[in-house]
Amino acid sequence: MAPQSRFPDQSGKENGSDARLCADLAPETERETVLDLLRFMNRDDGLHDLIRDVTVLLRNWTECEAVGVRLRDGEDFPYFETRGFPEVHLRLESRLCAVNEEGEILRDSAGNPVLECMCGNILCGRFDPSLPFFTESGSFWTGSTSELLASTSETDRQARTRNRCHGEGYESVLLAPVRHGSRTLGLLQLNDSRKHLFSPELVATVERLAAHLGIGLAQREQARRLRDREEELAAIYSHIPQAAFLVGQERRVRSANSAAAAMASLPAEELLGKRGGEVLGCLHHLDDPRGCGFGPECEKCAIRNTVLATFRTGESSFQVEAELSVMRAGVRQVVTLLVSTSLLHIKDVPHVLVTLEDISGRKRMERALARREKELELVLDTIPVQVCYFVDAETYGTVNQAHADFMGKPKIEIEYNRLEDVLSPDIAFACREENKKIFSLGRTKHTSTWLPDHQGRWRMLAVSKTPCTDKAKGTEYIVCSCQETNLHLTSNTG
Repeated sequence: MAPQSRFPDQSGKENGSDARLCADLAPETERETVLDLLRFMNRDDGLHDLIRDVTVLLRNWTECEAVGVRLRDGEDFPYFETRGFPEVHLRLESRLCAVNEEGEILRDSAGNPVLECMCGNILCGRFDPSLPFFTESGSFWTGSTSELLASTSETDRQARTRNRCHGEGYESVLLAPVRHGSRTLGLLQLNDSRKHLFSPELVATVERLAAHLGIGLAQREQARRLRDREEELAAIYSHIPQAAFLVGQERRVRSANSAAAAMASLPAEELLGKRGGEVLGCLHHLDDPRGCGFGPECEKCAIRNTVLATFRTGESSFQVEAELSVMRAGVRQVVTLLVSTSLLHIKDVPHVLVTLEDISGRKRMERALARREKELELVLDTIPVQVCYFVDAETYGTVNQAHADFMGKPKIEIEYNRLEDVLSPDIAFACREENKKIFSLGRTKHTSTWLPDHQGRWRMLAVSKTPCTDKAKGTEYIVCSCQETNLHLTSNTG
């Protein structure tokens, strides 16, 4: 004779209970319920709508008085949706994390939050499948909380239980974890005041529904993260200051950002399907009947060649300078662009992301500055007055040709060299000491002095040294000009 268990029969078969309304549900009903659940999960609506409909579905199917769904929220698993529970239950039982007197979450030795009561057991995987009120899948169920509490200890129940469900008169309780892989996402809870409402077959069905729900929730989470990521990338793509184009292997635009539309002076949707020369208004994009990329000038196009090289080699390019002849506002112009490319595979099809930065204004400024520097250099090298500047008390900066001729040296041997490397020791010392005073005082000094030229002839020079100052930094450099005042030459040999 088999030993008698000290635990009551969960299904109520021992006392012949007739309250097991759900024990003999037909397979067709289960299939319909599963199909309804799958339909809910395939809808493109919000999470609240899904869980609300799941809760209603479970309540209508099982005819339970109270149904709830808990979902992870940070470290806790509060009720996300309920039907039939009294307000006091929801207020007191929504949160499961145990807290101390200061309201801080209590944690176990591994640092995990302590989740209380039987719901906490199931969510944390604390169960013993050898006990009749736990299943192999980690669910809890009982047909009589009164009999369970009378016949079990806290050790049997794996933790201290709050017993609020029993205190509110619920006898039949079913808790099934909602998992996806090793992740616990939540819990399905069914409560009823009638005893022995559940059967092992119903418990197994609810576990299968919980598994389906876990898959659906994980897929929705993945889809949400993907949407969020797509929105982030779309926002970045739309707001980067460079014109960005995604082009296919035929070099036709698949998408373009707002900066690209502004560069082309067209709405972004009107750029789709066009090639680069057509988008940018290149003067040569119609040189060949086949369009951009086929004319005689196209072989020299740096934009075209950079894009093709990325398609061919898979290697990215960064800020390749390209000049393009365009027609803008009826005026022929040459624009200068920096071209960067990256190879992308979208659904296994290669595309190239092309970014363009218009540096035409900067190039015009650079050319204007270069012309100005050339003109200034021409003026300084033409006048007979010697001009130079000192970057500090003992170091030359730039010098003009007249000063280089006086010293009998190429400018490159004077500029940015120390005074001692260019002048005689005594003249270098006198010049350095004078420069120190001007750097310190920040005042212009005019002197007349005898200095030898490169042939040893002494000349009387009027020397002006003017400090160039910044209010915050003080004197930054000294500009020096020397002009001969005495044309009589005196040889150092007498």
